[in-house]
Amino acid sequence: MSIALEEIVVRHTHRIPVPESPSVRGIAVRTLATVREMAGDHVRHNTCFRDFPRNVPDTFDSGRASCGRRCATRSRRAARSRR
Repeated sequence: MSIALEEIVVRHTHRIPVPESPSVRGIAVRTLATVREMAGDHVRHNTCFRDFPRNVPDTFDSGRASCGRRCATRSRRAARSRR
């Protein structure tokens, strides 16, 4: 497992180290990759609320509707299994 010193510093201190060597570009690239990963850029995100904050339902209303759908689905499944 090879972890660059810059990556360890960024992950633990949430600070970007000031390089002292002439190879600043390589360090910057590695540091940027670490920061992007910490921010979740390497993960495919849910695009359910693509136009956030517009068209985002209220938490209570959304939860109530979701719970209602789940209960209705369970009721239908139970009714089918009783047949």
